[in-house]
Amino acid sequence: MITRDTHVQDALTEAVTALNRASDADATLKTATALGLAGTIAPLVGVAKGVAQVVANCTTSARRMSEQTEDAAVGEAHHGTRLATRAAARTLQGLRAHLVETHTAAWNARAAAAVTSSPGVAARDHLEVADRALTQAGNLGLHRAGTDPIALASTTHALPHIADRLVSLIEACRNAAHRLAEQATTPAEQTAHRDTEHAAYQAVRTAHSLRRTLATLAGRAQEARALAVRKCPECGEAALAHTPDDLTPAQRNSRRRPAWSHRDGTQLCPVMGTGGYEPAKPV
Repeated sequence: MITRDTHVQDALTEAVTALNRASDADATLKTATALGLAGTIAPLVGVAKGVAQVVANCTTSARRMSEQTEDAAVGEAHHGTRLATRAAARTLQGLRAHLVETHTAAWNARAAAAVTSSPGVAARDHLEVADRALTQAGNLGLHRAGTDPIALASTTHALPHIADRLVSLIEACRNAAHRLAEQATTPAEQTAHRDTEHAAYQAVRTAHSLRRTLATLAGRAQEARALAVRKCPECGEAALAHTPDDLTPAQRNSRRRPAWSHRDGTQLCPVMGTGGYEPAKPV
């Protein structure tokens, strides 16, 4: 079944592949000019922005699921995921600020070095692909308005690896700035490259923190999924700890509403109960 979260996963997979290729090509930064370095840092800012949007979607998803379940333990697990997303969002805010500072410094260094052309930097090209893919993933949001713990767990699972690649790529940019500072021919050019190196150092430190917070987020989402996902005994499809979208008027007015639904929001398959047909109990 092709759903919105399927497209999100496709976009995240594309981003991870591009970041892997960028990391494999980071050796090209060893010969990059000031212009090439500035051009490589620019899409890193976009990658961080895309990750921030994905995490924001995860925050919304966890909040909605905590509000829409009748199971207290499941609700608490989703709340734990939400807290983890908020911690990641704060770290991402700091990372984006440091990357913007790094890019600004690198652009000033380009001006100081009076560089007007640069050989191609393969890492930059792959980073631009990752930037577009993460922007797409962020814009798509999550499946069924973010009320699917399977989609949330799958999304968060990819994020620590993305952070790991950010660490290595920002470190490669810092090393490139250090090399350019050593090769500078004027004090102004050297100072500008040192400013880039220092800003990149701060970005690397924050990226390390981001990797830890995203690993925590992925763990919380997996724990919530384990509690919130069972199986419909009749059709075998996944059953979610989420009040169905297709409640009857009688069910809406009842104190004991069905607490589980299929992934598409419908009630679990009907079975014969003591008072007639009723939704099956998940197993």
